Amino acid sequence: MSTFTDRTQFQWRQRTVLAALGVALPAAPLAAGEVLKLKDGTSREGTIKRTPEGYDVTDSAGEVTHVDADNVKGIDLSAKAAVGAEAESRLASLRRSSENVADIKSIIERYDRFIEQNKQSPVGKEAERDAAVWHERQEKGMVKVGTRWVSPEEKSRIIEQGVSLAEEARQLMRAGRTKDADALLQQILTDDPADLAASYLRALVLYKQEQLQPARKLFDVVLATIKDHAPTLNNVAVICWRQNQQPGALNFYIQAMLAAPLNRAILNNVAEALNAMPQNQRGNNTFQRCARLFTEQDTVLQQQMAQQGWYRWGSTWVDKVQIEQLQAIEKEIQKKLDEMSGDYDDLKKKIGKIDDDIDDNVRRMKMMEDTSVGRDAQGNLFRLPLPRRYNDLADENRKLGQDRGELVKKADEMRAAAKQVQQRIPTPRFTMVQRLIG
Repeated sequence: MSTFTDRTQFQWRQRTVLAALGVALPAAPLAAGEVLKLKDGTSREGTIKRTPEGYDVTDSAGEVTHVDADNVKGIDLSAKAAVGAEAESRLASLRRSSENVADIKSIIERYDRFIEQNKQSPVGKEAERDAAVWHERQEKGMVKVGTRWVSPEEKSRIIEQGVSLAEEARQLMRAGRTKDADALLQQILTDDPADLAASYLRALVLYKQEQLQPARKLFDVVLATIKDHAPTLNNVAVICWRQNQQPGALNFYIQAMLAAPLNRAILNNVAEALNAMPQNQRGNNTFQRCARLFTEQDTVLQQQMAQQGWYRWGSTWVDKVQIEQLQAIEKEIQKKLDEMSGDYDDLKKKIGKIDDDIDDNVRRMKMMEDTSVGRDAQGNLFRLPLPRRYNDLADENRKLGQDRGELVKKADEMRAAAKQVQQRIPTPRFTMVQRLIG
């Protein structure tokens, strides 16, 4: 039995169960040209309709014959019906694909080809009715907004409404009402998925919710239309950095700096990124290009900011009084760190000397072990007693190991103390945070 027959019987069983539960079911027509095979060996051909109790068959003379489901063996699809079913499938596919196309002319051309291939057929007539709808939309100058076809006037209204709602959402975000803002933004994007302002703002919301990848997709919607939108390029760079894609982040920062030269927010982020870049990645071309471009632009920006009384401090800006205080504190801290560094270097040298002594003792003990082995007259191996010096060296290594442990502990304490000294500065140069442009 064909796959179509199996599917038909399965659907009939479903309907029978629903009917038994008291669910009213409308009669469902099947394609004309089908043959209903009965268990007694006979058959009925014509237009077949399913009913809760079985099937109604209408022959070419218009006479209806009811057949109980218990008497049905199966259904065969004739060649004519098979062609019709295939055409219906292609029409359904054409309808689905048309939903994703915004060019009415292209849609009508596809329908024209389909109609030409299915002249004088029921499916062709259906396609003609569809095409008439598209011609009417074309004559009215309708355009696609989201999933809807609307008049130019309606499109303008949707855009104006989107702008108004986007501004309302922006104000809600500023007031900390992120949930309410998100609801508005989703409403805008439901009406118009390509709304750039709503896409940008909702990306900010998703980022705050730690949904980095969905936020990135919405920022990409903006970049697909405005490729040199500096704030979006900056924000994509921040997301890339959060996702441990440092070279990719620097590449987007380069594009952002080129799109908006001397932008403070972007250059502050780049300063953070360059400072945090792992040493083993600082030799690549992307890092070098980003660093050069940053230096060129930031030099000019610092000159402009100095005229206003502001000076760069790592990734932020401070006034003249602050910069003088911070530089004095940093100088004092650096002097203390230099002293601690000298003491730390002495400790490292002592630890290195102990390591060398331990290694030397181990080599000498190994030589004693090797020379203590011999063979007797019969060729059998035997071991001579190890010299007393062997035990002395072992004791010496145990003592050296204890001394080394104490020095390592002291070195760890010095590193912790150095870190505390560095934290005494009231305004750190870098925060290790790169920020979105809202």
